[in-house]
Amino acid sequence: MKKYFMFNVVVEDTDLSNKIKAAVKKYCGRWVHVSSEKQRQAYNIIIQKRPHISIRLIDPLTVLLEIPDNITGFKTVRMIEYARALLRLSIGWSNGYLLGAKEALEGLEVHPAYDVFLAAPGLLSFMGLDVNEHIVLLEKLFGGEHKVFCNGVLAGKLIIYDDGCDIKALIDKNRCSCNIGDMPWNINRDVMLRHINVSRRFLESLGRPDRVIVSFSGGKDSLAALDLAVKHYGSSNVEAIYVDTGVDFPTTKTYVERIGEILGVKVHTAYAPVKENLPEKGLPGKINRWCTLLKTKAFKDKLREITDRNEKILVIVGDRDTESEARSRKPPVRRRKWYLEAAPIKQWSTFMVQLYMKIYDLPVNPLYTAGFYRLGCYICPALTSLERKVMLEKLWGQINGLSWINEYFERYCPGTFLKQ
Repeated sequence: MKKYFMFNVVVEDTDLSNKIKAAVKKYCGRWVHVSSEKQRQAYNIIIQKRPHISIRLIDPLTVLLEIPDNITGFKTVRMIEYARALLRLSIGWSNGYLLGAKEALEGLEVHPAYDVFLAAPGLLSFMGLDVNEHIVLLEKLFGGEHKVFCNGVLAGKLIIYDDGCDIKALIDKNRCSCNIGDMPWNINRDVMLRHINVSRRFLESLGRPDRVIVSFSGGKDSLAALDLAVKHYGSSNVEAIYVDTGVDFPTTKTYVERIGEILGVKVHTAYAPVKENLPEKGLPGKINRWCTLLKTKAFKDKLREITDRNEKILVIVGDRDTESEARSRKPPVRRRKWYLEAAPIKQWSTFMVQLYMKIYDLPVNPLYTAGFYRLGCYICPALTSLERKVMLEKLWGQINGLSWINEYFERYCPGTFLKQ
């Protein structure tokens, strides 16, 4: 059986091991490996039999999970998901935010769907904070709620709505320490390199493909995946596909071209006729995201065009667990009809992606600096009130006049665009 080394569950007790193997096979498949010993350059979850459930971090890549003998298979797999979440959400403070800290920030919560990220200058300005005085880490919970950690101290919360064009910052600035601390990328380099090594060992376990194609959207996750592929396979052996919808931010299109030049990678552009279908179909919605089907088709059509079906093709994507609970349960390797798809940064948080880009001095898409948490087309239904607020207050001069921009804001923020 092929072992895709990323997650290794360590169980010494034979009876418990057999029970966990059966549960993992049923609910996960072969991408979670169960063994009797730790693996180097893998995420290790050590499971021991105890009367009560408990989880604690042993080191940045290792978690100890204690479970009772009568726990169900589904609950066991669920606790493994929480153990994986602990690996990326264990962040402490010691004159700076520390990844993989045994003593986490007071107030930080662990859940498979939660994410952590550093606030960009644009977002700090919306919260009334100064980039020269505050290093802010946010924990993204459910329902648009975010915990705000200011210089390592829980100082309030930020609410980002699905609809509308505004956010609510409830922050006690008196709780922000005067000590801004060290920059996270300086003090987390060694730990981050260990996470990178896990991702590279995972790629190594996939074998040597004939062609490596990266799905590159111009976002932070696909940038990390692209750069990781370049470092692992070499720039001459890596290509990228960018899907243009006709309603992409002009900034993103320019950025994609720039990254291709910087990394020395050929970027193929596929066209998905989203813009042409808008008059008939109307704006995509959260439920009716017809645009996704067009984008997927455009990507696959371009992949067929530039590759040979007889080649061993590896498609690398920037999927991460924290994007949704459903995505967290997807395996890091997916066999498609004529190619293999892999997600080497599946385990990473946004904070880790940000560290990666800083450590390797990769230029970020300017939309993130302006305050975006996630990217998409400028009419994307998945954009939140944060992105729309940034668009109106910081980018309106760039996007005013773009096709369907007024219709988009009339749907989510009726009348707002008229004030610009």
